Amino acid sequence: MKEIQESGICQLACIYVGRCKFPPYGSSAKSLSMVADVHRTLLYGGISLYPGDDKSPNGELRVLYEVFPMSYLVEQAGGQSFTGKKRALDVVPKKIHEMSPVFLGSYDDVEEIKLLYETYDRPTSNSSSSILRWFGGSV
Repeated sequence: MKEIQESGICQLACIYVGRCKFPPYGSSAKSLSMVADVHRTLLYGGISLYPGDDKSPNGELRVLYEVFPMSYLVEQAGGQSFTGKKRALDVVPKKIHEMSPVFLGSYDDVEEIKLLYETYDRPTSNSSSSILRWFGGSV
């Protein structure tokens, strides 16, 4: 994820990024190249985040040319791809240049962000405080 866009990304991705920026193990590293980021994720584990933001709520990656190929590679390596709503490879594009957010990474890391989205979407648990508590954080 481009650090410069951090102020405009959705709240859920911000919470996750905040938790991942200073991981208790290893370090976080991102380039400005999706291919390089996903390559690093495949080699060393972790997750590559490409969420939507205020300017581009549907993300900035084209489903057919960027999301599908990278999702396929990550899943073949044993990881997962998630759009914030469903598995990325289950998206049925309606336009040739349709955009989508995507989270690509190790099975466990993507499960964590899927659980965050599931928790947030549940009507009884959609408050920011419950999300932050789940991540062990505070406002």
